[in-house]
Amino acid sequence: MHHNDNGLALSHSDWLDHHHAVKSPMRASLIYQLGFSCGEKVLEIGCGAGNWTFIISDYIGHKGHISAIDIDVESITIANNRQKVLAKKNITFKKSSLNNFLKSNRDQFDTILVFNTLSYLETPRQVILDSLKKLRPGGRIIIKDTDIASDTYWPICPEMAGKVKTLLLKATKDNITINHYDPLFARKLPSIFNSLNNISINTYPQSFTSIKPTNEDEMHYIQQNATLISKVIKHYTQDDDLLSSWSKMFVSSENKEFTIFDSEDFMYSMTEFVFEIKKL
Repeated sequence: MHHNDNGLALSHSDWLDHHHAVKSPMRASLIYQLGFSCGEKVLEIGCGAGNWTFIISDYIGHKGHISAIDIDVESITIANNRQKVLAKKNITFKKSSLNNFLKSNRDQFDTILVFNTLSYLETPRQVILDSLKKLRPGGRIIIKDTDIASDTYWPICPEMAGKVKTLLLKATKDNITINHYDPLFARKLPSIFNSLNNISINTYPQSFTSIKPTNEDEMHYIQQNATLISKVIKHYTQDDDLLSSWSKMFVSSENKEFTIFDSEDFMYSMTEFVFEIKKL
């Protein structure tokens, strides 16, 4: 599942690069919609190897600055090496936990980014509260996360689809995690937001859709998401036939069995949920 050195699922720099390659047009569109301004001071929590960071740096210009932090040493090393090649002087990458950074840094920020990070943390509500304190007047927090139960795979046997959805709903109630990652986290954000006072929320839902023919990066991305679903539902079923049939839909055996990617009707769609929070 592409663990990084801290054991976090789907967090290795190679996986994040593949992921970014698949969704780069959608991501560029989102950053444009979010309307970053020249001169903004930005904090990016969980920056990885800087895939988002470098896009945003173009919008804030040389008068702006991004403080980008991550707990993974390898990711920060790669980000720093890329920064040297790209000659981006408005970014500082730093290995740091969020708590240590907030304690040691007294800066205020115009925008705080928390992209696919809250789903790894034990106290996401507290992270939002702590981040709100670091905003300048008129500042914002942008939170992005996913929910694998919202993914659509086609064609798929209706009976199988129903069983998988039912098992994913059970996982939601149990707050199941896979190597510290909550793959159903996005659906829990509304209740967190509703527990906070004096904030406004804007939404920017982003949809990624793939149809035949798929390139290697797309196929790898979809296969990994399907594998994640297998890991989740395995906690709730002893039906080996279901698990085997689900896996074979995405990865052909040595006998070159027909997979979902071979169908003329093939379609995969997923949604990323993006929220912009401002203090009233």
